[in-house]
Amino acid sequence: MNQFPEIHVLLVDDSPTDRDLIARQLAQVKQLRGTTELSDRLATAMARLERGGIDVVLLDVGLPDSQGLDTVLTIRNTFPEVAIVVLTGVESDDFGLQAIQHGADDYLEKGNMQVEHLARALQYSIIRKRASSADSQLQVARDIQQRLFPANPPPIAGFDIAAACFPAATTSGDYFDYLQLADGSLGVVIADVSGHGFGAALLMAETRAYLRALTRTGTNLGEVLTTINRILAEDTLQTQFVTMFFVRIDRQGPSFTYTGAGHNAYHFNAAGKVRELPSNGIPLAVQLVTNYKHTKPYPLKKGDVLVMLTDGVAETASPAGEYFGNKRAREIVRQNLQRPAAEIVDALMDAVRAFASGQTQNDDITIVIVKVMG
Repeated sequence: MNQFPEIHVLLVDDSPTDRDLIARQLAQVKQLRGTTELSDRLATAMARLERGGIDVVLLDVGLPDSQGLDTVLTIRNTFPEVAIVVLTGVESDDFGLQAIQHGADDYLEKGNMQVEHLARALQYSIIRKRASSADSQLQVARDIQQRLFPANPPPIAGFDIAAACFPAATTSGDYFDYLQLADGSLGVVIADVSGHGFGAALLMAETRAYLRALTRTGTNLGEVLTTINRILAEDTLQTQFVTMFFVRIDRQGPSFTYTGAGHNAYHFNAAGKVRELPSNGIPLAVQLVTNYKHTKPYPLKKGDVLVMLTDGVAETASPAGEYFGNKRAREIVRQNLQRPAAEIVDALMDAVRAFASGQTQNDDITIVIVKVMG
């Protein structure tokens, strides 16, 4: 067995004989580094845990001031970060399983406990607790990130807008947002950070912050992306980059202009004819100095639909290894043009999931639909 990291054990048992025996067994665990402290009451154990510094509690559930599974619950609810190994004299796995269901990380029967059993229980309980803590931190990160996405589309007269992000991991490198620009026009943006997971999510959050700050005063999309590119290129590794499609919608007209940084989109008319809106610049953070330009205005008419996707849609694979592809994505949108924007998002994602036939999603997927109602 590998060397433990330094851990600190609190042994809670009211039997002097059992405490001495277990303390001697702990001393024989050669991999164990750290300290062992003793307690014979739940109250004194709680006071010691309150001061911190304990990694694992070896806990007898029959104490003078607390009996049974309530003892486990008391410690677990108050100190969720501490691993708990229950010590029981009950010769039944049922009680041990109940202890785990009530918050213990492992259990040992006193009458059958040997040094190697004790060592294994300590090691595995700490591993499980640390894994659980890491999962909790990732869940917190996911919750924070989800709050960065707009809860609802802006209520813009004459437009129906919907979007959704479907992460491949706990956190996502995809991003979408709606931005009220300084001149009163609406900015709609979709972006995809290289990779996915926690690192991509951090870069996504940084990109979002810069974009929101710069669009409060600037309305020239090319200038905004030029500034963001320089900042990101200085901050990130050369292996990281961000693709982005940023569209500015002028409600007077109406019309739109856009800047694509390694990211394209599609413009459908009411009859289903589609025009690709190609990228007109390289991804962000690839080169320190890159000048981005926005396009000329394109008119928008009733029934027009702007479709913005990250590459997780096209790169979804079937069990046979075939890619979903952009052509199939465009056809799904064409078949659903008469439906509300949110239903177009759902129809496209349903088609992607059906195509994957239950396979694990390997990349983040984000879909943004802007529909002109008139």
